[in-house]
Amino acid sequence: MDRFVQKQLEQGYMLGPFTKQEGAGIITSSLVAIPKKTPGQWRIIVNLSSPANASVNDNLTREFTQVVCTSVEDAVFMIHHLGQSALLAKVDIQEAYRMVPVHPWD
Repeated sequence: MDRFVQKQLEQGYMLGPFTKQEGAGIITSSLVAIPKKTPGQWRIIVNLSSPANASVNDNLTREFTQVVCTSVEDAVFMIHHLGQSALLAKVDIQEAYRMVPVHPWD
């Protein structure tokens, strides 16, 4: 686990550790690390709804943050609409959510 955390720090995915004084005023979300099947790899789950009344999710404007996922039915409709020459692709970017830059003020 220590090696995993060190790698996260080196890649800029995590910051810290902070002294109590450095961390004063910083709001953090709770997280848990769950081991993956591959030894030494971990899945980090961050609860962006905590802490209550001061979380990332509490500060989102719902009308601008709705997520709609494409369904299999949508894909079938598009293939039918575009015809037999239509191409279909799926992309799964590893650690994609960690690639989104966030301004330090946020």
